[in-house]
Amino acid sequence: MPPCRELCELPAPGALLDGRRAPPVNRLAARLFPVSGAQSLARAGAGCKIVNPALSISREWRGLLLSRSYAPSDDLAAYVRRHYVFDARLPDDFVLIDKLMSETAMIRILLEGDWAAETADGQWSNFGRIPLMGPNGIPWRVRVRGPFLVVGVALRPCGWAGLFEDSAREIADGAVPLDRSWGDLGRQLLDDVAGAADDAAVVEAIERVLRRRLAALDGPPPSQAMALFEDIARHDSTIQVADAARRVGLSVRQLERHCYATFGHSPKVILRRSRFLDMAQAMRGFGDPSADQLAALRYFDQSHLNREFRHFFGLTPGQFEKVTTPLFTAGLKLRADGLA
Repeated sequence: MPPCRELCELPAPGALLDGRRAPPVNRLAARLFPVSGAQSLARAGAGCKIVNPALSISREWRGLLLSRSYAPSDDLAAYVRRHYVFDARLPDDFVLIDKLMSETAMIRILLEGDWAAETADGQWSNFGRIPLMGPNGIPWRVRVRGPFLVVGVALRPCGWAGLFEDSAREIADGAVPLDRSWGDLGRQLLDDVAGAADDAAVVEAIERVLRRRLAALDGPPPSQAMALFEDIARHDSTIQVADAARRVGLSVRQLERHCYATFGHSPKVILRRSRFLDMAQAMRGFGDPSADQLAALRYFDQSHLNREFRHFFGLTPGQFEKVTTPLFTAGLKLRADGLA
């Protein structure tokens, strides 16, 4: 793997947490490497990108959120977008409620801590220690308590059918224990990752299990049409669905069928979500002025912009600018850097 290339600290925007008033912001509270930071860097090893989402709230809640990410091996690049290790050295009594919005399905491996997602109003579930989490049409409310360590594997839609027998639509906006699909191989993945000594060993363990799954399922090769649509959705989210279908060589109905099977959502939902995330990135300051202007032009008028933010986040754009969303903001930063 290449040497570690980037260390970056994110801003802490505003004084609301998940739409609720939070303690006063203390911008000096979050540092990339506190006293234990040297150990975190040593664990990261070579080949990582490190992001600090700057959980800079009150001094008594001082903590660290550190995300390390790794590219997949070449033979798995059509199946995996990125490997992640998300490490939060938070106080034992700390509770963080935020939102996550994943554009792809994700395998999450909970190695330490209390992590849960809201499945209904006030009802929380963690789906076991190794859930398969579907892509999100709208952000999902999540809760963490105390310190936690989570490993993530972001899966590419174009390679979905090589790893799973069921349609991605079955898991969209939801989650299930991975061993429900993979059986003993899912449990083996948990055991191997839990026993890994460092990040390099974590990635090696994940990729070893992924190769075994690909061989066992012996499914179809990665879809070139869906790989192209992945790129279109990320870089040209204002395109009309009919134009996107022509570019990937499918009819509109074929594109819709393929997207439901591999992305879990319709092409319209995928493009609409991408456009919202483009705008959210710009509002969090992840882009130059020309990118901000471009994002603003992607909506017809202020009322259209308001409707989209209320649809996706339940807030107006002005409220979103003031809200503190450490986990959601970390995801936007990774996306802006091409790491998600």
